[in-house]
Amino acid sequence: MGLGYFKRFYSLVDILYITTNIAIFYYYVAQMLEIKIEETIDFENHVKKTRQFISLGTMINVVKCGYYLQMSNKISPFMDIVSQICYDLRYFTLIVVLYMWGFTLVFHTLAKNQIDFDQIPEDQIEDIRYNTMIGSAWFVFDNFILQNTDASTFSYGLHS
Repeated sequence: MGLGYFKRFYSLVDILYITTNIAIFYYYVAQMLEIKIEETIDFENHVKKTRQFISLGTMINVVKCGYYLQMSNKISPFMDIVSQICYDLRYFTLIVVLYMWGFTLVFHTLAKNQIDFDQIPEDQIEDIRYNTMIGSAWFVFDNFILQNTDASTFSYGLHS
């Protein structure tokens, strides 16, 4: 089989699955060995990392189910259609990501203007979700993709 094994999609899924299981095992063992850290922030970080790896492992298992569904003669045409649709959506996804990145930069820049020149009190600056680059990206995703429009912080300051 050789290196050709690593060129198949589901072989990479298997490798990712094994790596994720090792990481989950590591975080569980580290959590069990350090029971004394329950009251500290380290315990919270261990639990968060473990749950993130469990979520990743769950998604990998769902993708692996697609491999087994393709083996059925009745379901494989539908799986092929879904695979083709996902493959064709790559250009649309690229365009959406580029526009989201553009709006992220725009909102981040406008937040800096709003904070620097609109005389916003310190307690209201923390309410502006788009004042950091990551916060701005989440703001754009939440407003434009999920349609949870929140424009309450636009009215802060002098409105210059």
